[in-house]
Amino acid sequence: MKKSSLKIAHLVSLRNVGGIERLYSEFINFPFPDIDVKHHTILAKKDIAPVLLDNIQQGSTSIHTLHYYKGMKIPKWLPILRDRLLQRMLEKIKPDVLLLWSKPKFIDTGNMRRTIKIIFYEHGISWIENDWKYMHKFLNNVDAIICNSFAARRIVELKWDIDKREKIKVCLNAIRPSCVPAVVASKKLNINRPFRLGCAGRLVSVKGIALAIHAVNKLKLKGILCELWLAGNGESYTDLQRLSSELKLENEVKFLGFVDNMTDFFSAIDCFVCPSIREPFGLVCAEAMAHGCPVVAAKVDGIPEVVEDGSTGFCISPSLPVEQYVCFGGETENLPRLVYNPVDDCIEAPKIVDPSIL
Repeated sequence: MKKSSLKIAHLVSLRNVGGIERLYSEFINFPFPDIDVKHHTILAKKDIAPVLLDNIQQGSTSIHTLHYYKGMKIPKWLPILRDRLLQRMLEKIKPDVLLLWSKPKFIDTGNMRRTIKIIFYEHGISWIENDWKYMHKFLNNVDAIICNSFAARRIVELKWDIDKREKIKVCLNAIRPSCVPAVVASKKLNINRPFRLGCAGRLVSVKGIALAIHAVNKLKLKGILCELWLAGNGESYTDLQRLSSELKLENEVKFLGFVDNMTDFFSAIDCFVCPSIREPFGLVCAEAMAHGCPVVAAKVDGIPEVVEDGSTGFCISPSLPVEQYVCFGGETENLPRLVYNPVDDCIEAPKIVDPSIL
């Protein structure tokens, strides 16, 4: 029996390495038994993180960039040129679907949807973007919106006022194949070493890593031996190292940098902590639980959809005003203005988890 075929053009940014970027790099290499899928990668930003490059090249039928045309760089202040370049690419690729993984600021969806189906994948952009007029128009023009959590759906509905809510579908994130352990073993405490907490992800302010460091300090002051392993890189790396030194936690907080083999990381820790201020889904929490790690996380956005409170971990309601974040060494400049409160089903100003109860 002949397979059906599907050609997808993906507009995506792969400069940084996070859960979504890794997920994309493995998604385009996943074999579908009944469909012959061709993936065409269109880079919203010109660089591909080196650790992703092999997978992207292997899984992409073609790779394009919107930053250059015939060797000439297209400036940011001329979005109309990038829009035209994208349309030329699509005319050449002739995809069935354009799947948008990235912030689509320069795209004229009104022109494109006459010739191509446009699907927007919501996995965090609606939290960051604040241009209501643009996003309202954009989201109402696309053919479908895939949300990676119920929280993402509610952010789209409550913040952007979508006319046709039936085109919004929830498709929970999957754990990428390379992060699924061969065997899931129950955690057993090792009494010969300190209790080991773990955080993983990009080291940026929205992840709340500074709160986890303060939690370790409070445990230390109570005489509880513990340590925190941090897997990841990011712009807050140096600031977090400085915070650890100020709290005299150089021996307790381990900066591992980028970790490729997350199975080894999850196998080495006793508990995973996720004090995020915004987290559309919490993919890393799902990965931790797949390795048998209990999770302690903030009860915000999509995290309670992943962590079953009292069963696979504990969800702690953020209780402190976000303005206090700077007192713990965090930065508030790049935080979202609104997050989803899953308890009251509303959007509100973000708060932070109290490190003393984390």
